[in-house]
Amino acid sequence: MEATRTKTTPASMSARVRTIRGVLLAGLLSVSSFLATSPAFSSAAEAGDAARATRAAEEQVVVVLKDGTELPGILVRETDTEVAIKSPFGITTIQKSKVKEIRRGENPWRKEFQTRFDRARRLAKADSFADLGAWADLKGLSEESERAYDAAIGIDADHEAARRGLGHARHEGRWVNATRVAALLTEGYDLQGLDLVKRGAGAAPKDKVTEKPEARKLTPEELNRQKKEEGRRAKLLEKRRKQREKFEQERRAEFKGVPWEDAYRIRSAHYDIVCNSTKQVANTYSMIMEALYGALSSRFKQKHVRDGRLTVHVFKTQQEFMARTGVSQFVGGFYRLDTEQVYAYHGTFGNTGTTYS
Repeated sequence: MEATRTKTTPASMSARVRTIRGVLLAGLLSVSSFLATSPAFSSAAEAGDAARATRAAEEQVVVVLKDGTELPGILVRETDTEVAIKSPFGITTIQKSKVKEIRRGENPWRKEFQTRFDRARRLAKADSFADLGAWADLKGLSEESERAYDAAIGIDADHEAARRGLGHARHEGRWVNATRVAALLTEGYDLQGLDLVKRGAGAAPKDKVTEKPEARKLTPEELNRQKKEEGRRAKLLEKRRKQREKFEQERRAEFKGVPWEDAYRIRSAHYDIVCNSTKQVANTYSMIMEALYGALSSRFKQKHVRDGRLTVHVFKTQQEFMARTGVSQFVGGFYRLDTEQVYAYHGTFGNTGTTYS
């Protein structure tokens, strides 16, 4: 076949979408090798009557396949023969013949929360649970958020971020829950930061200078706690500074790379990776491709799979990718039917991510 087909990944709009572009790009590369033979996926052009495909927008669903696999996402389209959902991997179209049931109205992030909670439990750090609580809040998981915050204060009873997330505040040196906070606010107290302070008797006369009340001296326990907190924050800031410095050094090396003629060639079980970033980056893409191949092979078992190995070209930057292939900035990667090869690039995503991190 002489034609060349260009596939545009969801990464073309990744600057406005909070997803991991690396997974999108890796998914593009691996799925490309299956599209030539797999009947389980079909393009939007083959979807049929668009009028029958209309469903309520932003409906949360979990598509359960007959093999027990659960695919959470937002319903995009549903017909008599197929269903399409939007997830961090992009838009996936599934044949109804493979679907056991569609559970509607479920928050697809609930399962992800449990995975993150188990990871935080292994780390056994209050900060990990507090961060998870904030994440769950953003995803609309109020019960899960409270569970994570409770776990944080179970490790560090004075963890302010967790206490704030639960609506707690300090009253007379002790933490009180959100219900008690609400009651005290109606009893003449004001909330200053995380402290409940008794409201003054009234405004001071204009001709008199209001004297500031003498600051309460901290107890030895409070001083020790304050010192520990300051030390913890200093260590955290230093750790983040070092991580950022290491990250910037690695990114500079990745995007400097080597000339394309000297590109690293990694031969894995099913792919030939050609990449002119660093050898570590080339090896990482090789592992990603094999992992995706294994996952897709177990899900879409085919009697007839095409022969030959797929060559994946990964350029060190988007600029080089565009210059050597002639595509526009809106193309994240493409698959050539005539040569059965994939072309993509290694790039940045957000403030700290790359196309595979």
